Amino acid sequence: MITEGRGISELNNKIKKSLIEFSPESKQLQFFKHIIYKTLDNEINANVSQTYTYLRSFNSSDEIFLKEALEKYEVRKEYQNLLDFNISKFKVDIKINNIDFNEFNQILIKNGADSFLDFIGEKNIDKYIDNWFKIIKSSIKKLLRKQNSIIKEVIEDIDTMNNYSTEYPISERAILNYNEYLKENLKQ
Repeated sequence: MITEGRGISELNNKIKKSLIEFSPESKQLQFFKHIIYKTLDNEINANVSQTYTYLRSFNSSDEIFLKEALEKYEVRKEYQNLLDFNISKFKVDIKINNIDFNEFNQILIKNGADSFLDFIGEKNIDKYIDNWFKIIKSSIKKLLRKQNSIIKEVIEDIDTMNNYSTEYPISERAILNYNEYLKENLKQ
């Protein structure tokens, strides 16, 4: 699937560049393009960051509450729905509508993504789609795991903030010394 020895970020950049160039007309390929884009590392990381902000906005360190809030989060629901996407139906839809991936493959090859993805140009459409969905599902699972781990980070940050105090113990003597020193150093 992905050739060893090269950076994943380089692959993501090549795929992203290819997706920008690719302008499919069929709704099936538009959907396909969109889910590949949504599962690129930079999109996953952006969504993890947004998840932190979302959970942090509740200002709660209650783990159960935060888990429930995460399950209601629209971004999470969308990715979870993609895990349940009916790939078999998608394959049938592609075949019934005589859709091919030639244009997309040519763009991927031109941008060098084929040196990372050994299935580019695969003639068997089922295998081709299965390979892409392996990558897509793996990225979605990575996002969901990261979102789960964000809860712990939010709790730690909330607890740290709640234990922070701006209290500064001041004695009468310290105030007198401060005022004295201030008077001595005023510009005359």
